[in-house]
Amino acid sequence: MALPAIAPYSVPRQEELPANRVDWRPAADRAVLLVHDMERHFVNAFTPGREPLTEVVANIRTLRASAHAAGVPVVYCAQPSGRPGATPVRCAELAPDRSRRRQVTSTKAPAETGRSRSRARSAGAPARPAAS
Repeated sequence: MALPAIAPYSVPRQEELPANRVDWRPAADRAVLLVHDMERHFVNAFTPGREPLTEVVANIRTLRASAHAAGVPVVYCAQPSGRPGATPVRCAELAPDRSRRRQVTSTKAPAETGRSRSRARSAGAPARPAAS
């Protein structure tokens, strides 16, 4: 079942965001970039070519390029199929499903290898994938 359409809206600009409350910086050797809720099922609810989708996609591309340059792995998560309604956080699955609506959209798919990795991981399993 498709999600209802979401009307276009503007993504907050840097000056509109609250001030950062922490002074630490992530360590590349201990970090992972998690791309969440970018499956077709979710993305298709937004108007193509309009905010927030255009800004979010651009930001994900920037983050992904920065992560790749820093040697930080990029992980794409997908909701487990066959579970209607809200999915508990602990049931997250870090692997794409074969169904089209659960695929990460092509503009957000892994660019480093040109293909997605199909490794299922439970919430308790290590999030860092093996080196390519």
